[in-house]
Amino acid sequence: MKGMILLANGFEDMEMITTLDLLRRANIEVYTFAVKDENKVLSQSRVYYESDYLLKDAILSEYDFLVIPGGKAVFNDLNSDVVNNVVLDFVKREKLIASICAAPTILGKLGLLENKNFTCFPSLDGDVTGGIYMKQSKVEVAGKYITSRSAGTAIEFALKIIEELKGTEEANRIQNVIYYNVEVK
Repeated sequence: MKGMILLANGFEDMEMITTLDLLRRANIEVYTFAVKDENKVLSQSRVYYESDYLLKDAILSEYDFLVIPGGKAVFNDLNSDVVNNVVLDFVKREKLIASICAAPTILGKLGLLENKNFTCFPSLDGDVTGGIYMKQSKVEVAGKYITSRSAGTAIEFALKIIEELKGTEEANRIQNVIYYNVEVK
């Protein structure tokens, strides 16, 4: 099992780092891919990260799941035919797609969340055509789609991805490893 995380200038740091970290703690093979033709990607908080690979060099069929962090990147570099084509490839192959914050709008604009429960950054729900917005929800799973509300729900988002890929036991193990919502005795 191998996954990709898309990175574009303006991505939300917490959403990417938290997800990457927790997935790797769960021994899930996951790599970052720069959408533009440069490995150096500037985050929303103005920190440069170096991606593992460039998206243009990816062989999509080698990947089993896709993660799209939100942030300002969703309105810039992620708002592209290249990213839409990647998403549609994963849809065609019936692979898991996880998006957080503003990123569910990418799925929404493609009509992928129609008649499905979803959540996203509170002011962006109108950008998701035909979906059922779950305003109070931190994370929603609808078939092969995981959506999450914001940077503040990044841990729940990552744990849900782990649960979908490796089961509840592994998600609980990771939750305990990081002492998230665990009573310390």
